[in-house]
Amino acid sequence: MLKKTNKLFYALAIVLAMVSCSSSNTNEDKVRSLDKDGSLETIMSVDHLNDSLDILKIHTNVWVKGELHKTILKIDTIPALGMTRDTVRTNDDQDSIVDLKKKYQVFFTMQ
Repeated sequence: MLKKTNKLFYALAIVLAMVSCSSSNTNEDKVRSLDKDGSLETIMSVDHLNDSLDILKIHTNVWVKGELHKTILKIDTIPALGMTRDTVRTNDDQDSIVDLKKKYQVFFTMQ
């Protein structure tokens, strides 16, 4: 009986760990205030242009001694990643399979 209880406990612990570690779209780490004494504030976005190209935008504000010193905007085209199929829920609570444009994953390396 004890072994069965231990197995159940471990199974429950694994499920809880998986749920707690699953990714979500919350912005827990979103900056609420910015130290403008000496900071770089960067916004990066990717917009779909057409079937073969996406637009990469990098907008950077340079803050020095509490004032906006410079704004830098870089825009370039990058290859589109194509299409993917996904299931979405419609307004009338029905599941529907739709074609969506693939999105880039974004990773930052800070030095």
